[in-house]
Amino acid sequence: MNRLQKNFVNKTQRGFALLELTVAIILVSLLAAAAIYAYQANQRRTEVKENTTQVIETSAELQKKFGVNNQYGAVTTAIAVQSRAVPSNLRVAGTNTAQNSYGGAITAAPLTLTSADDSIALTWSNVPQSQCIDLVQSGHQVARRVRVAGTVVKVLDTAAPVVATLATQCESADRVDVIFDIGRTPNV
Repeated sequence: MNRLQKNFVNKTQRGFALLELTVAIILVSLLAAAAIYAYQANQRRTEVKENTTQVIETSAELQKKFGVNNQYGAVTTAIAVQSRAVPSNLRVAGTNTAQNSYGGAITAAPLTLTSADDSIALTWSNVPQSQCIDLVQSGHQVARRVRVAGTVVKVLDTAAPVVATLATQCESADRVDVIFDIGRTPNV
């Protein structure tokens, strides 16, 4: 092989090495992006599950402590916190307030749905747009009615939210308030 041919072969081999390196970098980048996406999706699912559990637990405690004695009219956020109806990990230390993992306030207030003070409006504030639909769909069973960003998405005493309305309201802002109206059913 003459010198010109050897030089051509060396340049060709370096060209293949550069091409192989570029392909390897692209593959590693794609794998890293897929791993980050999977991690973020898992984190979102976990946060929705935790908040759903907290909504269900808080709702059950409020019903047990105040609904049995028909005392929904006396409930405030401070009383809900003091009575330990709100899980301890959500209470803000040294105050009579509570905060969810989204950084939003958790509030409780008397509400009239069919008769005076027959319910409590349990507000879960600052819910991210990306988790709103999942939170409502997995937590609506504890509520007689559900509102998102001020609009009813689960009509009083129906089995499920209206999906089109729910989607519209959850997409109305980056973060929204979800209000679970819990309490006695009309037959109680």
